Amino acid sequence: MTTGKPRVLATRHFPPDVEARLAANFDAVLNPDDRLHDGSSLIKAAAGCDGIMCAAGDPLNGETIAGLPASICSACSAPPAAPTRGRICCEPTTGWAGRRPS
Repeated sequence: MTTGKPRVLATRHFPPDVEARLAANFDAVLNPDDRLHDGSSLIKAAAGCDGIMCAAGDPLNGETIAGLPASICSACSAPPAAPTRGRICCEPTTGWAGRRPS
């Protein structure tokens, strides 16, 4: 069942208030077991997602970014629903060239 909302992968188990906001604003794929991803498992977990909410230490290097599904158009290190202050977003760079959906 689709919610019509963008699907966002949370790479870690975030605090309950953060996950509640993610679930309210997105079709959130949560990580309640706080399973750490390596590059290949992050690529697999991102299948069907539009964005990734990542944490420090996630393997978002050039190789992983190049292997992400074409549906991924952004990655944020803070909840996308959070106020702008303190939010750091990874904008498409060389590794993301041509990855934005039209």
